[in-house]
Amino acid sequence: MATGSVGVNQLELDGNIKFAVIRDLYNTKDESDKQFTRRILEEQLESSLESQLSYIIVEPKGIGDETIKWIAVGNFLHKSAVLSGLTCLLLPIITPKRFKMYVIVPLFSLNTLCTLLYNLSWQFDPCCKYQIEKDDNRLEQLHLETLATTSPVVLVHRDDKYRKRLHNIISVLVLSYAGWKCFWYYKS
Repeated sequence: MATGSVGVNQLELDGNIKFAVIRDLYNTKDESDKQFTRRILEEQLESSLESQLSYIIVEPKGIGDETIKWIAVGNFLHKSAVLSGLTCLLLPIITPKRFKMYVIVPLFSLNTLCTLLYNLSWQFDPCCKYQIEKDDNRLEQLHLETLATTSPVVLVHRDDKYRKRLHNIISVLVLSYAGWKCFWYYKS
């Protein structure tokens, strides 16, 4: 049996809940207890993410590392959609005419794939509203020295509506450009 407790501490500042600490306080060698504890921690993290708190501090290393990887996947999809879209729009300007289709088609495909993956799966995940906090000044304000671990994962809530708009606008422009090129290709 576990000889500790697993918990989320929600801390209040000015009467509003500002951040939560996901704590992992267990001491067990039993694998079933570890799995049970992990499920509880995942549920608490999910609950904290859905609450849209300003900061979420994750102490357990395993859950924190998985969260970092999941956020990195979302960031990769977003950046790939934006960069491939911009490249698809700008690179044909300097590309010789006979190579334009070899440039447009792969970049258009990559942009479409990344945008669809992001819009169909990632944007509905509550984790997409969070980024990893790396600013030392902000981390000092959270008084992390009181935590049980020396390397917690700190998630900060960020409004992502502008980045969603950016990659959706770029994707619409790329789709329009590719459609226009296909129209003129088949017309001539």
